[in-house]
Amino acid sequence: MNLFSHRKGLKPVKSEIQSDSIDDDLRTALWNALHTSCFHRLANTYRASLDDRFMYLCKRLWVIYFKRSIDELDINRLHREIKEHFSQCEWYEVYDFIEFVANNYPNEWTNKRFMESCNIILKRELSAYRFVNAKIAQITSEEEISEIEEAIHIPISPIQEHLACALELFSGGGII
Repeated sequence: MNLFSHRKGLKPVKSEIQSDSIDDDLRTALWNALHTSCFHRLANTYRASLDDRFMYLCKRLWVIYFKRSIDELDINRLHREIKEHFSQCEWYEVYDFIEFVANNYPNEWTNKRFMESCNIILKRELSAYRFVNAKIAQITSEEEISEIEEAIHIPISPIQEHLACALELFSGGGII
């Protein structure tokens, strides 16, 4: 949405695609999506009130993503540590983090909603990336995303396998 100041030419309209960087607007919007989707539970709560699914995500973040010892997990400080990491990490680590969360919270509906929310933000803030089949992938057009997602759901196993493999390679997963 162009604001008054944009329409009048008083403020520049964002026009550059973000492919090797993330500006503050995009980082903040993605943080807000993360916070709204799941981390709001950490902001003003204590361990006893957190459900098992959310604790599962917290433990996976702590042990697998941050690579820290499980016995050092302090759930009361986790929100602050996550926010600090998110606000200071490199642009590509922001994408690592949101992809990790989207693939590790054990609730498919929440993950789907989170990825849809991220895709709206990524499009609005002119990011060159979107969630496609639960992976962050560089895109060139919205039609490209729709076609890939539609084709992945074709009930022909070899096609699904081929597209999933291609998406893995396309998103930088590569074969080692």
